[in-house]
Amino acid sequence: SLLRTSSDPTDARTVVLSGRNRARVESTLEGIRSELLDEGIHGADDADVAIMIADATDPRSMLSLAESSTVLISCAGPFGRYGEAAVKACVEGKCHYVDITGEVAFVERMIGEYERRAEERGVTLCPFGGYDCVPAELGMWLVGGALRGHA
Repeated sequence: SLLRTSSDPTDARTVVLSGRNRARVESTLEGIRSELLDEGIHGADDADVAIMIADATDPRSMLSLAESSTVLISCAGPFGRYGEAAVKACVEGKCHYVDITGEVAFVERMIGEYERRAEERGVTLCPFGGYDCVPAELGMWLVGGALRGHA
């Protein structure tokens, strides 16, 4: 998610990586940084990434995450089991929501339950963000790298 760093809700400057377990979140962050470095992308160690603990089974922690964020990108599935907590927290905390789900029934249920309130609060709910395009874009990126290596 993008953390609000001032009283201005549009002033997002920090990326926050969140999960239930600090050690696992830290390990994930180190893995991301390592992979970026392996790909020749420098500066990842200097990136300002905060860690915030939140758990889908703890509504208070989810609301705290949403209230401190401008955009929350949810990647924790299965969404039918774990996804509603993030949607609900985003609507209540006035935080825009994006996910990577492909679960149509979940999305239909979230639209039915939260769309009206999200609109009233100025919150964008964006499910399916990257669901179909990520494999193709990742494939093209890998092919591009392989072709550069053979040029």
